[in-house]
Amino acid sequence: MKRKFLICAAVLLSVALLQAHAQTDTTEYDLGHVKLQKKITQAITIKAADLEKLPFSNLSDAIAVWLNGYYNGKQTYVSIIDGNLNNDVNAYSIYDIEEITLIQNASVMLNGVKPSQLLLIVKTRRNEPGKSGLVVAGQTNAINSRNTSIDPSYKSTTNFYHQYYLSAYRNSEEVKAGISADYQHDVVPQLQNNLFTSSNPYRFDRFKFNGYLDVNVVKINTISINAGYVPQTNSNNFTTYSNTNHTILLDHNDNGKQQLWHGDIKISTHIIKGLTNELSAGLQHYQLSENEYNNIQPAFPPADIYTANRATKTNTRFIKDNLSYNLSTGKFNFEPNINFTYKKAIDSIALKSTVNNSPLYNLSYSVYRQSTSLLTPSLIINYANIIMLQGGFQSVLNAGKYTTFNNSKLAKAYPFTSVAINLIPAGKSAQLMVLGSYSKSVAALSDPNASVLQGIPDNATILFDDPNTHRLGSNFANPQIPLTPIATPAYNAYQANTQLQLGTSLSLLNNKLSFNYNYSIQKFVNTTSYMEYLSGAYYTLYLFPDARLDQHRFGLNLNLFHSAKFNWTSGLNATVVKYKLNFQEQLTASQSFVPNNTVFAGGFVNRINYKHAFAAIDILYRLNQDQYAPNYVVTGHFNSFDVQNLYAGYTLTSTRFKNLEVFADARNLIQNKQSDIAYDNRRYFGAGFKLGL
Repeated sequence: MKRKFLICAAVLLSVALLQAHAQTDTTEYDLGHVKLQKKITQAITIKAADLEKLPFSNLSDAIAVWLNGYYNGKQTYVSIIDGNLNNDVNAYSIYDIEEITLIQNASVMLNGVKPSQLLLIVKTRRNEPGKSGLVVAGQTNAINSRNTSIDPSYKSTTNFYHQYYLSAYRNSEEVKAGISADYQHDVVPQLQNNLFTSSNPYRFDRFKFNGYLDVNVVKINTISINAGYVPQTNSNNFTTYSNTNHTILLDHNDNGKQQLWHGDIKISTHIIKGLTNELSAGLQHYQLSENEYNNIQPAFPPADIYTANRATKTNTRFIKDNLSYNLSTGKFNFEPNINFTYKKAIDSIALKSTVNNSPLYNLSYSVYRQSTSLLTPSLIINYANIIMLQGGFQSVLNAGKYTTFNNSKLAKAYPFTSVAINLIPAGKSAQLMVLGSYSKSVAALSDPNASVLQGIPDNATILFDDPNTHRLGSNFANPQIPLTPIATPAYNAYQANTQLQLGTSLSLLNNKLSFNYNYSIQKFVNTTSYMEYLSGAYYTLYLFPDARLDQHRFGLNLNLFHSAKFNWTSGLNATVVKYKLNFQEQLTASQSFVPNNTVFAGGFVNRINYKHAFAAIDILYRLNQDQYAPNYVVTGHFNSFDVQNLYAGYTLTSTRFKNLEVFADARNLIQNKQSDIAYDNRRYFGAGFKLGL
């Protein structure tokens, strides 16, 4: 298979190099397996420059306030980076990114997105000013953790977050090239008292090395190359003590190493007038090794010493070709498009554990192996920018090679369509559009390796809420319920998921005031079971494969104050989510935990500039949140808000450098007492700079 992959890539590369003048299309969104016209696609775009001054190690922490609020927690995004569905967005420094766009179209299901996930289009920074330059940036923040436990004796340690960045670039008429290096140190300050101490709270050190090269070859092709390498180390130590004689009960130590390599090449060509082709290929390799040590001192000797070692590897490679033709006649514009994508992914894992130096288990196996060949033809019809249609289907060329499950087989094709109607003619200061889209897909075609880098886990802050029983708790208001995958006899692994999106957008005063609304309906297979521990017994909820998720998102954006000296842009969004999950409870269960059906979440973002001064304030909120008793019974509701981001600074100019920004910043500065909206309840206070040379 590797030989076939290399031969196929070589043939397509040779064909592409014979083509003519290069062209870069900025009127479309490249979703990996299909391209969507921007005119018929609802989307939300965030400039990376608005995120550069925020301390974060996971991009989802920074953008949630701009999109759907708390609902978009960690691990809910799939990222398409420069058209490639192969990379982890956290492998890039925020300084290497130009913009991030959330796609609100049902066709995202054709591009590796699972139900309830969102698709982000990430455009890396390549068009730097001038012939050459250097960029140096850095920030340091003191961090502490908020105590939300029932024991007020816990006090937070103070630790530090660091990020430092250096890049260089050079531009000419034929070549654009750049390299960058980024270092991040993130940590979770531990809440501790006389019964629990941590000499080394959970932390990681991550380096990001990236480079790009864009070349016009004899003015007949544009070749773009990206490459990156991310090494990371993480560690954690803590000790618990008896509350009677203060002897050690548990001594825990774990450490790990991660490495990620990624690279891709894209050749963009213009064959003849209106006919364009893009050929790309890439690969990603990720590996993780972890070691864990636990010395457990029971009430009666001897002690037990547990060790565990885990090693995982993930390899993906792809080749993609996209051919399109643009034809205009009168007021009509037609654009047929065909996309071919081949992708192969292999995951493996090895586990080894001992107790008191005796083997407990030793496993080594492949947990995922899949090759997928997809052909996605589509057609765009545009009438005078008033009515725009796009439709097509995704064909699974190797559907017959997928394993039959419960007498069900993978379908050979899945349809998608989009429509947009411009209700106000062009040239007006206002614009009103209505949009709709529909698609079908299947979970078996989703991308399992969209995000591989592991950062700060949600449960990194450990609490023993009850000092008498040493009950292991968590620093969250809501219970953390473990999830276990199951398969019921009636489960159809290849049942099609469907998505319908409807929306409208209204802009007034030459886009100084805009409103948008999006409604999404997803029907999908849910194969997750909830595991509870109540009164010494486990209860399991088996969810039927007819789940439904309805989401309403409202957005209001204002740019009313805009002049040469003063600019204030503001955005307010609100998302309402409703789940419908049919489930079957085991006969032995007397009660069950059922998630709240309705969630209200959103954010309020502000960016202000006055002459050379700048400032920002972002507020995250969540309304009507359930309050749980220890047995997971809902006892009431409460609201959460968090001043998630706050910074202010000044831009200095000089003949010695292009610009120098200095700023002070804070994260999660203010929260209401019950709030659990800040994911891990860490508070940051610090300062930073960015220098252009």
